[in-house]
Amino acid sequence: MQTVTGRCRYSLKSALDSLKKSCTLLAVCAVPVMITLLVQPADAGVPCAATSSREMKIGGTVCADADAVFGWQGNKGTIDIRVTVRDCASQPVEGSNVRLDFLVAGDPTDELPPSVEIRINIDSELTGTTDAQGVAVWEVILGGCGRAQIDWRATADGVDLGTDSQTYCFRSHDMNGDGIVNFQDVFLYLPFSFSGTGWAGNFNCVQPVNFFDIIGFLPDLNAAAHADVSTVAVPAALGECAP
Repeated sequence: MQTVTGRCRYSLKSALDSLKKSCTLLAVCAVPVMITLLVQPADAGVPCAATSSREMKIGGTVCADADAVFGWQGNKGTIDIRVTVRDCASQPVEGSNVRLDFLVAGDPTDELPPSVEIRINIDSELTGTTDAQGVAVWEVILGGCGRAQIDWRATADGVDLGTDSQTYCFRSHDMNGDGIVNFQDVFLYLPFSFSGTGWAGNFNCVQPVNFFDIIGFLPDLNAAAHADVSTVAVPAALGECAP
């Protein structure tokens, strides 16, 4: 009887020890998971306007008397747009669907006929997806010659990231702003070439207007460079760019 009782006590002790070890192991394994759940914010991976950013700036050719000179082939200046999407913990959000909505106003230079338009090579919106750094980028080009005001809003996964507005004085090889570089633009350019003066015809950003401006203009003319998609800017009185 004593032997049986001893064995029972030993078995019970072993069972209790095993249970304690199991509980300890469970606690040790559960703690990191609980810490992760407590530390991980509920809005991780959700775009946050307060920590995200938007930027629009000129890339490429910049002149002393103009913000940019544009060509539809993108071989001159560009308007570079960069949106960085982060969550409220300032962590990048990868794979976020970003949308840019635009309203563009234009005021052609008085050096050209009233029929000239300001044009941008997009519809009313652009879309893109962020990379591993939470970044999405675009390049935009303007046609015509004069001043353009670009009002734009960025959203990411439906979250409003805010609005911005930029105004640019620019020249382009598509002088009349019809979306293609052709001999109609040559006819507009010739008076500047003959006189050797003028703001709109100064494509190389160095006065006087001469053969060197033609050299920069010819690649777009020969290629009949054009905008695959474009929108005419809303006419507005933004002020003259030409001195």
